[in-house]
Amino acid sequence: MSAFFHRLTREHAPSCRAPEEGCCCTPQERNKQEERPYWITSFLAIIAGIIGAVVGYNFSMAALSDSLHAFSDGFADMWGVRVVRKIGKNPAREQELRRKGTRVIACMLAVAALLVLHEAWDRFNGGGYTVSPAWILCVGLATTLIDLTRVEILSLAQANKPNEMRGGLILHALLDLRRSETLVAMGTLMYVVQIVATLLSATHIDSSLRGIDLFISVVLSIYMLKIAQIMWQGKHSHKHYEMRFERWLIKKVLGIKLHLPHHHH
Repeated sequence: MSAFFHRLTREHAPSCRAPEEGCCCTPQERNKQEERPYWITSFLAIIAGIIGAVVGYNFSMAALSDSLHAFSDGFADMWGVRVVRKIGKNPAREQELRRKGTRVIACMLAVAALLVLHEAWDRFNGGGYTVSPAWILCVGLATTLIDLTRVEILSLAQANKPNEMRGGLILHALLDLRRSETLVAMGTLMYVVQIVATLLSATHIDSSLRGIDLFISVVLSIYMLKIAQIMWQGKHSHKHYEMRFERWLIKKVLGIKLHLPHHHH
């Protein structure tokens, strides 16, 4: 798998024998090769969204919240490629195009957050849905694996040809990984509570799990709205995140030492 990722993220087209020999890539081939990792990571984010949506709709509002964020991430990667192509045709409008692209992504994220809040309100009033800690844990583990894969692909591409946009996408994927970790922690905690409650023959455990699930989904929605606001105002490039645990995890699992972009006011 690692060899496949290296081929996928190399700077030169598959038919080119560089750096062993002279580069024979055309500009179109090089651009296509540079875009390929973005399309793959976009596809992976959408897969994570589908997994979360299928499970979340039936068993967890928190997983559903995460899935909508994953969908917005996937489309954000696609939109980023579109913006880069437009900049290539009209470099003088780079700042304007990037600002418009960022605002489109912010709107998508805000709409997803509002949809989650609406669904959470409906479920709070209606009740009657079953929360499955086991499924929440499975979704968290699956999306964690997907997010780690996205980070690996983007990091390998960044090592070959660094650029600011890809650095931002790496940071975005790391924030997605943090959301997946939240689902893992939430699913594990709820699973333990469910086991203990069963052993103690406790009652009303289902309503308690629903309450926790709805609370986490609202927190994730507010988090999404906050990110959307920051992106709309154009302040996202000035945010700095340590992400120490995530960097440690990636170094241990993938063997990659990340250097996150540092932004200053």
